[in-house]
Amino acid sequence: MKASGIWGAFFAFWVLLFFLRHWRMTMIVILAIPLSILATIIFFFFYGWTLNLMTLMGLMICVGLVVDNAIVITESIFLAKTKGYPPDRAAVKGASEVALAVTLATLTTVVVFLPLMLMNDDVGFAFYMQRIGMPVVVAILASLLIALLIIPLATKVLIKTPRLESSRFIDRSSQRYRIALNWVMNHRFDAALVGVLIFIFSQGYIASLVPKTDQAEGNINDFRIRFDLPENYTEEKTESLARTVEDLLYQKADEYDLRAVDTRWSRTFIYIRAYLHPVKDLIWWRVASKKIGKRLGLWSEGPMTRKEVIEEMKERIPELPGVQMTTTWRWDTSSDNAVQFTLYGDDTGRLIELAEELKGLFRKLPNVAGVELDTEDAADEVQVRLNRELTRRYNLNPAQVAGTISYALRGYDLPDFHAENREIPMRAQLVKSERETLEQLKNLSLYTENGISIPLAAAADFSIKKGWGEIHRRNGKTSLEMKIYTTQENLEVLSGQIDYVLSKIELPRGYSFDKG
Repeated sequence: MKASGIWGAFFAFWVLLFFLRHWRMTMIVILAIPLSILATIIFFFFYGWTLNLMTLMGLMICVGLVVDNAIVITESIFLAKTKGYPPDRAAVKGASEVALAVTLATLTTVVVFLPLMLMNDDVGFAFYMQRIGMPVVVAILASLLIALLIIPLATKVLIKTPRLESSRFIDRSSQRYRIALNWVMNHRFDAALVGVLIFIFSQGYIASLVPKTDQAEGNINDFRIRFDLPENYTEEKTESLARTVEDLLYQKADEYDLRAVDTRWSRTFIYIRAYLHPVKDLIWWRVASKKIGKRLGLWSEGPMTRKEVIEEMKERIPELPGVQMTTTWRWDTSSDNAVQFTLYGDDTGRLIELAEELKGLFRKLPNVAGVELDTEDAADEVQVRLNRELTRRYNLNPAQVAGTISYALRGYDLPDFHAENREIPMRAQLVKSERETLEQLKNLSLYTENGISIPLAAAADFSIKKGWGEIHRRNGKTSLEMKIYTTQENLEVLSGQIDYVLSKIELPRGYSFDKG
């Protein structure tokens, strides 16, 4: 961030010097940058904010904006001096003539940021926009005061002789501009027609060609590999697979520029997170020189990129029966390069079956790194299924059975006990020592309508399976979310491939999908 700010100010200075052709005028205009930033930092101090990544981003954005007012004011004062006005009179006349224009231009820029900061229902989005937008608003308002009060004084003191050196490039550009302006003024209908055609062409065709991505990598260069294992996998086989993948990573540690590997596993899943060294040489001139050097064959290729590492690991890891592998990056899924897909339906079991079928089809698409369901993070659970014949024989009510299990394991809130000086919360629940094992659950007593006590195992079957996790319902239907991860940055290509797959599938009646 520091380097970006320095390079931004450096380029701003030389661009201004090239077009203004007067180094004192350039220094006067550049003066608006540090003064505006200083005013913004003072605002942070009294407002209770800190200098962090978000506020610094706002300051970087306003570096090129705060000089606009100064340029207009300085140019107007300089023009007044060339007309023969004395320094005091030229400073007042030049600044006052354009004061209204620069004020309106500044306020319109400020108004653009205000709705983003103050009129958004998304709390997270509003928080970040305030941290980015507020520095811009304060810096622009400060630049307006600096341009109206300080710049005229600096122009009066520093600019003695109002002379400019001619530039062939600028003179030719001005001449061509005058020719184009005369044509537009004399051909109003043709100019309007050309403008409309350019707008339609840019919005209808050019905009569709612009790649779209939600990737936000930052400087965290890592990726993760997840394995979903079948139920018959033992802990020994799970550990063996995890060690095998670790060895594959360490075998090419230098080529991958591997820094560390974090592995976690249980009987049903394996998480492997590989940390690569952060990408270096992010400064623009280093990146440009490295690309040119590689094209000319002067520099070696260096370590593989994260995308190349992921693609190679997908090929190197052996395919095992029943084992599903997913490769993604960043634990914060909001920044993953993925397309989100949601299925809706009445029956959760049928919904999961459809999702698994689509998951297999999506995996075959090119450049797909992995497909992940929101049920894959679910833990193992004990599933109790009532036997219909036995339930009918004992005249048991399924709702009452479910309530009995819930009350025994999770407890039931009772009315508060009113003591003399306070109210004591009351909760009925089995003691912990009687609800710790599966056998204790099987021996849980149920009572029929005739008052006969029977164990739960006499009317139900028990199994330990992976659960469904959280079950979401929208508009009366169960929803299941799926994320399709890709190694390519243009998400529109992947989105089109998904649409093609879905067009070939006919969902059962009552089931639908929504692609985000």
